[in-house]
Amino acid sequence: MAPAAGPRRAGVQVAPLTAHGAFGLCLASALLASCAARSSALRLAEGDAPAPRMETLSALSQRLGLVPPKPAPARVVAQRATGLVSSSLELERGERRSWQHDARVTQAPLLCGQVVVFGEDSRLSALDAASGAVLWSIPDTGALLAGAADDGRFTALTLRDPKSTHSWLSVLDRSGAEQLRVDAEHLLGTPALSDGRLLVAWDERFVSAIDVASGAELGRANLDVAARHALWAGTELFFAGPPWVHFGASSYTYALPRRPLPGRPELGGGAIAWRTDPELTHLVARPRASAGTTPASYLATQGRLALGFEGSHGTLEWVRLLPGVILGAAAGDHSFALCDSTGSVRVLAEQDAHVLLQLRLAAGPRGAASDVSACALDVGQTLAGEANADEERHDSLVEQLGRALALSDPELAGAQRFLSRELAARPEPEATRVLIDLASRQNADPVLQAEAEDLLATRRNGAEFMLRALAQSGTDSRDPVSRAPIAALAESLLAQNEQRAAPLLAARINQPGHSAQALARVAAALEKLASEQEYSALRVFFSLQRTTADEPERVEAVISTARTLLRIGAEPGRRLVEEALRDPLTVPEVRNRLAGLPKTGSPLPAD
Repeated sequence: MAPAAGPRRAGVQVAPLTAHGAFGLCLASALLASCAARSSALRLAEGDAPAPRMETLSALSQRLGLVPPKPAPARVVAQRATGLVSSSLELERGERRSWQHDARVTQAPLLCGQVVVFGEDSRLSALDAASGAVLWSIPDTGALLAGAADDGRFTALTLRDPKSTHSWLSVLDRSGAEQLRVDAEHLLGTPALSDGRLLVAWDERFVSAIDVASGAELGRANLDVAARHALWAGTELFFAGPPWVHFGASSYTYALPRRPLPGRPELGGGAIAWRTDPELTHLVARPRASAGTTPASYLATQGRLALGFEGSHGTLEWVRLLPGVILGAAAGDHSFALCDSTGSVRVLAEQDAHVLLQLRLAAGPRGAASDVSACALDVGQTLAGEANADEERHDSLVEQLGRALALSDPELAGAQRFLSRELAARPEPEATRVLIDLASRQNADPVLQAEAEDLLATRRNGAEFMLRALAQSGTDSRDPVSRAPIAALAESLLAQNEQRAAPLLAARINQPGHSAQALARVAAALEKLASEQEYSALRVFFSLQRTTADEPERVEAVISTARTLLRIGAEPGRRLVEEALRDPLTVPEVRNRLAGLPKTGSPLPAD
């Protein structure tokens, strides 16, 4: 039965295990076949039942004196069409222990300490993480597995009703018998277990500590920030949002630096199942245990792309493209582990992403390992390894950005736009070369290409690359219609007062295929950069365009060129503009604008 309503104050109810709503407290009569008489149910609510005194998070931590869980060896578990495959990430007697479990997996595996929990047909099953041996299997009664925790004695599962927002916790022993059921009025997060004590955030405002054996709530603390999931970082416990709230005597809050990120960022890693939405960006971090410690680097992944960021200011440090979609990642003390859909697993150093370890998971039927659909990883306390000699670990960030931007992949489009902005902010002249290549590609995403042109126009170095691009524009026999982004190049070179650009721009302005907008921007740059040497090319442009200009931008290009001719052309330039003013073939809008230019008001001398 549901608890009676009462005054709105913090409260908790402890009672024998009974039915509760649509999901009975034995999960609709046997989520667990061995639901025992000694098991208890606890409901976290703001009701009228007695409850522990509210205290600070640091005070609750000091009073409980939690014992950190025993460090688990670094391991990966992946889901394939035929079941699960696992490998250790650390050498044991010169080898990596691996195992396979054949099953029809219906819910992605979660790796929590020494246990792997997953959905198998209509059941929830647990395997020993080291050996793959079955620990228990219970009916799932339609519940979704949302999170898990383990302390070597008990396993706590966060379960969710797929038809509502209702969630609850079930704590099981090693035989699969339920010892405790925890329900709440509001959302329950992924828990933590420590020596028979359960810690769980609920309603994104409170943390409760519960004794599994008795079902008693040992204490309750109020969170200063919205946090949902418990996260062990080595021997320290955090409640993660982000931001991360440290559960310790020196409790503090650590937030990632505020900065733009691609897609829709969401906390990933740990015991939280990943989704493969191509617009979803997973954030993976391992907060430091002390507020005075230099923040650790953090990871963002989207699709095949992995991005490493410095922890203090969020500066992009490295970019890596994996062979397949990244399905799981975890943060170690100084490393990140990633698993992708091809069955490849890599452990990367956090600062420069050089490879500490690389392996490929055991192949499935007919040698196929590329049917991996989900991954769970645990990097352990510290994962040591040797750098891969074949890895290009000395590449600059600009070179890494260039490789990522060179790919024509629709699923990378959003991330590439983010990377193009990162590239434009780089001080190296080589960044200009990469932007030119991106803006010149005929098969690029049109939005990305347009943004690359706009960013290129803001560059204030790399003039040599710009001049080279102008000189080679239209000369590629393999792509005769290829064109350098002359408008962006013109604006950047004008800002740099690069006089060497004038003859190249003047030559390119008469090439067919340029838009009216591009012609207007180039003509405006030549107003300042052109000299007498460009008179001939500009004379041709003006004579042809003044009779055909049918767009406002093209008219503007003609008028800009007229001003340039008057400046550099002396008397021949003035005569050319005056003749255009008298010629009935000149477009009326051009004629009206020419009449207002200086040095065109007096009649021409007779021939």
